[in-house]
Amino acid sequence: MEKYYPLSKTEEGIYVDCLKETDAYNLGNVICLGKKLDVDKFINSVNDVFNKHPYLFTILFQGEDGNIYKKIKKIDLNLKLEEVSNFKFKSIPYKMLNENLFRLGLYKYNNEYYFYYDFHHIIFDGTSIKLFIDEVISVYEGNNIEEEKYDANQFVLDEIKALNSDKYNEAKLFYEKSIIDTDVDSTLVYDKNDGEIKYGNYITKLQIKNNEVKEITKKYNIKTSTFFLAAFSYLLAKINMDDKALFLTVNNGRNELLNKTMGMFVKTYPFYLENKELISDYLKSANEYQIGAVNNLLYPFSDLYKDLGINANIIF
Repeated sequence: MEKYYPLSKTEEGIYVDCLKETDAYNLGNVICLGKKLDVDKFINSVNDVFNKHPYLFTILFQGEDGNIYKKIKKIDLNLKLEEVSNFKFKSIPYKMLNENLFRLGLYKYNNEYYFYYDFHHIIFDGTSIKLFIDEVISVYEGNNIEEEKYDANQFVLDEIKALNSDKYNEAKLFYEKSIIDTDVDSTLVYDKNDGEIKYGNYITKLQIKNNEVKEITKKYNIKTSTFFLAAFSYLLAKINMDDKALFLTVNNGRNELLNKTMGMFVKTYPFYLENKELISDYLKSANEYQIGAVNNLLYPFSDLYKDLGINANIIF
């Protein structure tokens, strides 16, 4: 009998976002493999990794009850070398139902070999990318890799059980107590009319001295992530002339059980912080909230929005 599974809370959110055709969740990349490559050996390595992680063959489909489910549909990867004279890739949105959610290619261009891969974020996260590449290289070098013992489908079944447990209520209570002002709006305020607002990507380098950050985190006994979240929160509050800030951030959502598992486990959660007179109190408060939030990721952001009315337009 064919097995099928429900979507996790995180996957549900991504699927809804993809109802409007978008390539925003495509995790595509190209890796240069150099001028020397045992093509057959490399292709076998990729096949081996897929076979050890069957979840990568996941497809989504609509059940008779109208709900969206997942199932594993294995196919032949048909990865073959192609020599090309032009090397450009266009990010194409996936059809979300009834098709595999990955694309692969192996190319030779200007006497060098290139490996192209693209996975949809609904079945793959940043940690999965590193795990996938590391394992392909490891197999190519002659090493054996273990079969996945705990996959994302088992995770979602355990998540469903947890959502009906006391842990869920405890997680909800944490946010009810911690986010005092659920109406705070930290959206950036525009002070002039620049006409039509256009969106794009802007990248800038921040000059941060690693040793100074380490000194501060050690002095106040806080996590490095807390330091940057607190700094961003303080800046956001000041820009908005407020004494508090509310924005979204993410956690990889993984534990020891998921260290070798490929899938999408990232959790989005709100970060809320009120300014304090002393920086020591401010950082302590930020650290306590951060630890509590990570320990209570079971309460999904979709429920936070629905139950507590918490919303934020800024993510850090």
